[in-house]
Amino acid sequence: MFCCARASSLPRIIVRMASTETTSIHCALKGGWSNADDRTRSSMANAATAAETSSRDKILDAAETLFAKRGYAGIGLSEVAEAAGLGKSSLFHHFRNKPQLYVAVATRILVRIEDRLMRSLAAGGDPMTRLERWLDVLIDVLAENPSWARLLLRSLFEDDDLPGDTPEQLEAQATVGRIVGAAT
Repeated sequence: MFCCARASSLPRIIVRMASTETTSIHCALKGGWSNADDRTRSSMANAATAAETSSRDKILDAAETLFAKRGYAGIGLSEVAEAAGLGKSSLFHHFRNKPQLYVAVATRILVRIEDRLMRSLAAGGDPMTRLERWLDVLIDVLAENPSWARLLLRSLFEDDDLPGDTPEQLEAQATVGRIVGAAT
């Protein structure tokens, strides 16, 4: 989804792989890996991936709360980093700028809504029944997550500062198209 953000983590992945390869060669020279060594390597790789995901999710969670409360223009990236409990450099590791972060937050919300709506429509039924179920689920999702409704409503008026043609925005538009298309 965020090719640039993922591409920026590539050097760290390569370093981790190189580090693992060096350790593998070192261990192979000393008699090979044991099953415990394999589990250690696997758990280290999983922990690194979880930490990476965790910091991105912390940023998105903090940004969602702040954008919903005060809007796009009402917050700065330093404030998002502080609210996430991370440094500004960690934020820039995942998101190049404020528009990319804003679109990532909105896209994450839309994808979560889409998931719930599609699961509800999988039950089938005639078009009227499906539409009623779609509306019921949409209302329930937004009632369960009031910040989503606030942020999406704000985004209707605040997206003038966004370039409009980034991959993230195109994905968000495609998600909206799928959501609306599923109801018809």
